[in-house]
Amino acid sequence: MDVPSSKRLSAYFACGVLIALLEPLILLAMGDDIAGALWPMANRSLEWTLFLREWRTEIFALVVIAVPFASTSQSSVKSYNITPVCIFKPEPIS
Repeated sequence: MDVPSSKRLSAYFACGVLIALLEPLILLAMGDDIAGALWPMANRSLEWTLFLREWRTEIFALVVIAVPFASTSQSSVKSYNITPVCIFKPEPIS
């Protein structure tokens, strides 16, 4: 899969922000105050936080299973020559 160009990536980001803010903008246009317009979005965020806290063991297990699988499938697609980089000067061993 190719990485999209920076213009296309910016357009995707702008569309995502617009879609996320569409409901509060519509509620503001219909006459709700700012708190009433933003409350549905805040409520959904709180519900997701509660869900993630309740299911943290299952989500951790899913990540433990998915990350090695994704890394092995990624390495079969393209192999990268990764060389370690040392930022600090190593001390000589005496």
